[in-house]
Parts: sequence; C-alpha cells; structure tokens
Amino acid sequence: MAAVGAFPGPWWKAPPSDIRGTDDDYDRLMPELVISTIVLGEPARDLRTKLVELTRRRSGSADAPAGLVQHSALGLRSDPS
Repeated sequence: MAAVGAFPGPWWKAPPSDIRGTDDDYDRLMPELVISTIVLGEPARDLRTKLVELTRRRSGSADAPAGLVQHSALGLRSDPS
C-alpha cells in the first residue's frame, strides 16, 4: 500500500511537487563524474570530493560517509587508490 500522499505511479507522471529536485551544481557535476569514472575509468578524485560536498550540503548531513555517498551515486565500492 502506498504512503499517504505518495503518487502511485512512475516518476515521470508524478506531480512536480513530488519529484525531488537537484541543484545546478549537482546537475553539472554528475555527467562529468559518470563519464570520468565509469566510462573512462579515471580516478577523478576532485570530482568525487565535490560530489561528497554537494551531497552533504543538500542532505544537511555533514557527517555522511564519503564512501556511502559515492556508492549511492556511482555504484562504486570505494575511492580508487
């Protein structure tokens, strides 16, 4: 059973108020980060650091573990050596 007020359908049919927005910095960072890390296999440490900073700022949780943030966004287990 769906939660009260939850839209019971695909995200693209949901009312705009139910879709979690992102900010412009995050939207600019993610394509570059995905291409660098997943497609090209680069370590992209500076981009990973920026991802963690932006995610912590958006979530309001300054103590979110960097590995968790990166895994959540990229599906990668850890920062490359």
